[in-house]
Amino acid sequence: MKKRTAHAIPPSLRPLSAVVMMLVSAGALGANPDPRPAPSSAEVEFNDLFLHQPGGSAVDFSRFNKGNVVLPGNYRAELYVNQAWLGRMEVRMGETAGKESPVLPCFDEPLLVRIGADSNKLTPEATASVQDRDACVPLHAIIPGATASFDSSEQRLDVSVPQAALTRQARGYVDPRYWSDGVTAATLQYNGSVYQSRAEARTATQGYLGLNAGFNAGPWRFRHKGSLGVDQGNARYQSIQTSLQRSVVALRSQLVLGDAFTDGTVFDSVGFRGVQLASDDRMQPESQRGYAPSVRGIANSNARVQVRQNGNLIYETTVAAGPFEIDDLYPTGYGGDLEVVVTEADGSVHVSRVPYAAAVNALRPGVTRYGITAGQYRNAGLHDRPAMFQATVQHGFTNMGTGYGGVVVAEGYLAAAAGAALNTAYGAFGADMTHAGTRLTTQPDRHGFSMRISYSKLVEPTGTNVSVAAYRYSSSGYLSFADAMTLRELEQRGMQSAMRGIPRSQLQLTLNQRLQPGYGSLYLSGSVHGYWNRRGTDTQFQLGYNNSYKSLNYGVAASRQFSVSSGRWESRVMLNIGIPLGKARHAPYAMTGIERDSSGAVNLQQSMTGSLGADNAFSYGVNAGYAGGSGRHAASLAGNASY
Repeated sequence: MKKRTAHAIPPSLRPLSAVVMMLVSAGALGANPDPRPAPSSAEVEFNDLFLHQPGGSAVDFSRFNKGNVVLPGNYRAELYVNQAWLGRMEVRMGETAGKESPVLPCFDEPLLVRIGADSNKLTPEATASVQDRDACVPLHAIIPGATASFDSSEQRLDVSVPQAALTRQARGYVDPRYWSDGVTAATLQYNGSVYQSRAEARTATQGYLGLNAGFNAGPWRFRHKGSLGVDQGNARYQSIQTSLQRSVVALRSQLVLGDAFTDGTVFDSVGFRGVQLASDDRMQPESQRGYAPSVRGIANSNARVQVRQNGNLIYETTVAAGPFEIDDLYPTGYGGDLEVVVTEADGSVHVSRVPYAAAVNALRPGVTRYGITAGQYRNAGLHDRPAMFQATVQHGFTNMGTGYGGVVVAEGYLAAAAGAALNTAYGAFGADMTHAGTRLTTQPDRHGFSMRISYSKLVEPTGTNVSVAAYRYSSSGYLSFADAMTLRELEQRGMQSAMRGIPRSQLQLTLNQRLQPGYGSLYLSGSVHGYWNRRGTDTQFQLGYNNSYKSLNYGVAASRQFSVSSGRWESRVMLNIGIPLGKARHAPYAMTGIERDSSGAVNLQQSMTGSLGADNAFSYGVNAGYAGGSGRHAASLAGNASY
């Protein structure tokens, strides 16, 4: 082999060095006239006479014989650890000890923390080596069995680390130190419409403009929501929410200042003007949001663990011998029980089941959510703005049980609530009780309680999903926070008799039934509301069937509702048929609907809708209708367009 004298690459040949790197990586150079077996792809020689300088000394290109032609330096790269993207960061490429060593990614302590390496599992020698900032230590010298590969064309660093050497984090977890507040920017969303109707020589025009504006600066976010309504030339602007907010990373919470609303998890949601500090699920990995049980088991060997739900594989991993725990399943709604399949190294299979039916307010084991609000009660229909304070907390104790509670304190009002959500093999149950007291001036004070029970369950053999079945009973002295504030203001005006609709009982049911493939689905929903100070009950329910045949969609629905004002039942039967008018991307969609009510009136509607533009920014619709029966006949034609 020809002996080379090591020299730096002359400036005149530096542009050619880039060409050499491309040729080496493509294998264009590297032809070896020696009949001996060619070297491996890791060490490829090429003839440097192609870059010979007349009268000059030989140039050392031995660096490029190693197959890694990345030059030392800092690179901005996408970081992937075990094929999972962790973000973009700066990577230092350097030469390790020895002139012939290839250029490799240098791993220091911050980079090890970024990839999730468990510092407690490093040897003392490895720990000392990464603390030397001047040294370039490759990953395999720190963690046995780990590899790191840098792709200069993709600006991507792929790292492979054995699971045993990583800290245990939920799927999708990113260390908060790498979060970004984003850029300083202003945002504006708007939605406007104009509606005009003409009937019997009378024209009515209404307009609407909804605004959602904001401004971001550092960690602070200014947000405003409002709407402008115009009716027959009279304009009125209503501010819905104006607030200044920011994230509190240490508490995984959101701080809100200004006009906003409570979340409604324990008590009914109400508007306030003041300050709120509450848990923000968006600051958790997606695998930690919502409710999903923890799966625990024991493996006798290196085993494969699969988690299935309704026959669908939703999670798979490999575990070492010994106990294991999976606590980062993504929430799957009301789903069904989980089937855990453990396949051992010898081929034996063990199957177990974990109940899974998400109850209202259920949390994962060990997870806590809270909310603290202080300020003034805000209601657009009331003039009074009494001071208020509300605090709520939820905590997941086990797979089976979550506890929650809270208090509301305001001028003339006090309420406390406590409850639990249970996940059992027979379905998900939720139960809570709220006690409230309201102080009045011209009437006796009111004290009472409200009890709520909820249930949800997926019956797998029949495919029946009871998504919500809830019953609430309130005693005559119980008032919700909003009702109490309304009654107090009406009392101040001497209009307490105008207070209508104090709840007594409420029953709500939503049921979905899937049929055999190709036969569609059925649904049933209904509710019954009773009141202490009003005769009769508000009752409504709806039964429907939906299916499709090729591109044709159709459905039949029947509804029945009791009107307290008229004191009689009203029934409706509806048939809907929809079909696209073509196969093009922006083909319009036609919908035909026929409805008949209990009075004999028939309503026929024919509509066609569509959109245009690369992002469907422009949409349009045309509607023709006919109403007949009960001594009346009317035809209508309408059109709409939006951008």
